[in-house]
Amino acid sequence: MRIFCVTIHEDKRRWVMKKKRDINKKSKKLSNEIITFYVAELTLAGIGNLTKKLELSGKELTTHDQATLNTLQTKTIRKIDQVFKWIREYLIYAVASELENQNSRPSKSYVKFPQFKYPKRCGAVDEVDKFLMYATEAEIRAYLKKATTRFNQKGWSAGFGGKKWGVIAKIALDMWSTDSIGDKCLLVDRTFQIEHNGGMIFDKRISRIVPDESNDKKVLNLKRRSKNIDNLLTEFQKRATNQETKALITKLVETLKTLEQSKKKDSLRGD
Repeated sequence: MRIFCVTIHEDKRRWVMKKKRDINKKSKKLSNEIITFYVAELTLAGIGNLTKKLELSGKELTTHDQATLNTLQTKTIRKIDQVFKWIREYLIYAVASELENQNSRPSKSYVKFPQFKYPKRCGAVDEVDKFLMYATEAEIRAYLKKATTRFNQKGWSAGFGGKKWGVIAKIALDMWSTDSIGDKCLLVDRTFQIEHNGGMIFDKRISRIVPDESNDKKVLNLKRRSKNIDNLLTEFQKRATNQETKALITKLVETLKTLEQSKKKDSLRGD
């Protein structure tokens, strides 16, 4: 059941009904999310390449094969969306957590969450969850714009805030500003690659994310250095510890291979 709350916009002094947003409340193992994303991204690229080859050759898939390809594409985009969604939520927590270290400027210049009137039983465990559940996307973007400006200001202690966190806040802002699948892939990739002052940025919320920096970086290095997609997918499947992730890799790989084989067996009209 959807819960609604009432908030006051300070600039217009009017009451506004706000719809509760569903957010991630499960623990994520980072290496599995990295693998899931890159497998999905590779599959989406494979679908694009296959489609382009067909267009250039003037051929078409059979109705059955086209339906298989469409289903695969839908599932792949859904997986990318799932990874994208929890990462952009996590980045709000990461940014808010880092902003707690702002202590060298007058408190009136601090960046904080807007003050909303939340329901007493909204199911949130902290202020970040409340903000994510009830803030509009415009309010989230406004918060991240202020955070980006704040991180780029002088006065941060060594090891806290600063321009690297300004980049992270800007990536988060971009994530809350796009619906393009291409942009989503680019931004997720940037988030996995970027580091803050002390290392990878996925070390802020252990209750919701399980990082293993050494293993996570090995997985990223596999993606970065691999020149053979089949070998990369095999390595990903070996390293995935979640059965759902392993099954996803198997399904995606088998479907693409089936389509490639059907192409070779003259299942294309016009052969």
